Amino acid sequence: MRWKFTETDTENALINVDVLDGKVIWASGGGFPAGPAGTVVRTIDGGKQWHDVTPPCGPSEILRPIKVFDADRAVLVATVENAGPKIYRTVDGGQEWTTVFVNEDSALANSVYGGLGFFDERHGIAIGDSVDGSFPKITTADNGETWTSPEWIPGALPGQRPEENEGISATGTALVTLGRRKVLFGTVAAGHPQARVFSSDDRGATWTAVDTPIPGDVGVRSLSFRNHRHALAVSGRLGSDPAEGFAARTSDGGHTWEAAGPPTGIRNSVQWISRRAAVAVGLDGSDLTMDEGQTWTRFDEATLLGVDRAGPASWAVGVGGMAARLKI
Repeated sequence: MRWKFTETDTENALINVDVLDGKVIWASGGGFPAGPAGTVVRTIDGGKQWHDVTPPCGPSEILRPIKVFDADRAVLVATVENAGPKIYRTVDGGQEWTTVFVNEDSALANSVYGGLGFFDERHGIAIGDSVDGSFPKITTADNGETWTSPEWIPGALPGQRPEENEGISATGTALVTLGRRKVLFGTVAAGHPQARVFSSDDRGATWTAVDTPIPGDVGVRSLSFRNHRHALAVSGRLGSDPAEGFAARTSDGGHTWEAAGPPTGIRNSVQWISRRAAVAVGLDGSDLTMDEGQTWTRFDEATLLGVDRAGPASWAVGVGGMAARLKI
């Protein structure tokens, strides 16, 4: 197993990737570790050619989660420094982007919306970092063309300082939707012993939070469900030497979590590739598990930050605008 690397139409870091099929892949990112804030690239020929389709965002905007519906339609979440979330939408392959949501709540000026998911083509949800003990959420019922005003998910863990409040990872893969009604997201909470996963069975109307074995200050960076019951969560502790990876797994749809084997380093994103196998990527390499997360083996050293799969096509993206297809 190996990655087959290819250059895209940017040298900026790519963090999120959405694989529609073997031909259509979109990726977004920027702001890591430094450089231009926002970048979006797109291919419609399986990675032979990539095109920069970044919206006309300002230098203070960092682009994170992206949801793709076909070769032309996509929804993209941005975070504007000191202003909060903003959402773009395109229906022509990124030639033009329409701003469909702008934050007007000063309390959310420093809240990063790291979670975006759709239950079907019309109904979607986006969730941001907690403020005063609640997570802000906005929803759409028309394919992202319009969004509700922020509503609140109670139960967030407070921090000693505002920057320590419970948050959702900005990797873009800490939130997942399952079917037409279920949504889950993982959190990070400095100063608390365990990271948590929130879940809802009614499109975000009501929520339940459960602890995971992953430390709270590390948090859940990424979730991946193989089906409605079995999932993996991965993360890692920055600044540790050697790099310390963490993983957890569930077999009951996220109601309970148990410790999985530790990845070989910090892992930013995880994706199932078969019934028992999954790939996790991160700052210091890529890991493979063949036993549902019990053990992990490193197979590459490159810095890849996001991974996604559709059918047989698995793609990852990372620093320097790199994209890579998994070859088995």
